[in-house]
Amino acid sequence: MEYGKLLRQSFETTKKHKSMWWLGMMILAGGGGSFNIPSGDISTEEFDSSVNEVFGSGFDVADFFFQFWWSFLILGVLVFLLIVITAVLHYIAIGGLYYGADQARQGKEKVRFGDMMKGGWKKFWPVLGLHVLVSIALGIVGLIIAIPLILLAITIIGLIIVIPVVIILLILALPTGGIIRTVMAYATQYVVFHDEKIIDSLKKGWQLFKNNLSDSIVVFLLELLVRIVVGFVTFGIILLIALPLAILGFILYTSTGWVGAGIVIALALLVLFTVGLVIRGIKNTFLYNMWHLAFAELTAKT
Repeated sequence: MEYGKLLRQSFETTKKHKSMWWLGMMILAGGGGSFNIPSGDISTEEFDSSVNEVFGSGFDVADFFFQFWWSFLILGVLVFLLIVITAVLHYIAIGGLYYGADQARQGKEKVRFGDMMKGGWKKFWPVLGLHVLVSIALGIVGLIIAIPLILLAITIIGLIIVIPVVIILLILALPTGGIIRTVMAYATQYVVFHDEKIIDSLKKGWQLFKNNLSDSIVVFLLELLVRIVVGFVTFGIILLIALPLAILGFILYTSTGWVGAGIVIALALLVLFTVGLVIRGIKNTFLYNMWHLAFAELTAKT
């Protein structure tokens, strides 16, 4: 496999077929988020005092929720629908982006957004089933590993055993993640292009990985390198955007108070979200093209 050619073709396709960026934007980020919960106990009196400062004396939280329960119900339904729609678009985009990559590889002059969405929708259920099945399996394996470690960590002797085990698991995380990522990239394409059943696609994905071990490892490392480079570029772009807006926000805050600063903050969040979305779309378009070109070349040899 010519890795330079692989990267060059992926770049040229990404640059030429910008319609693919839209599907790249629909694919959710792989990582998760976390929330920092402040420490310390807050008494009921302190909470009531804080609420009264904001809403005025006599404000009853329970009565407020009771009066406007329907508003919270509607909000909950809307959030649920948004999650469902986002998830559906995510799995349509996975199949659709591979479909678009295949069209580009075959030399189609213009890869259309509508055609990719149709292609992704046709493979929505098997792609969804594949990813859900693997997610459930990984979740079960994670619980099987985590529960004994948590129980062991309760005692001092157990904690001494757990620490090196956790270190070993962290060391194994990258190669294990690389294997799973590669097999899933192959298995998804077996579903999309060869109409394989879910289990059969995983078996064939594993077989393709095992039979082309060195090429598969290099392609995964190339993806890792692309993600690192894109991460640094994104950070630099965010700094270039955020610093001038932060200065502007401070100036407006000193002259107009929170109203002007709030407008700048809202504008900054909108700009950063849009820029991040576009970068994600470009990155995913490049990576999905790269994995498809690798898959097409490796399967052609078998």
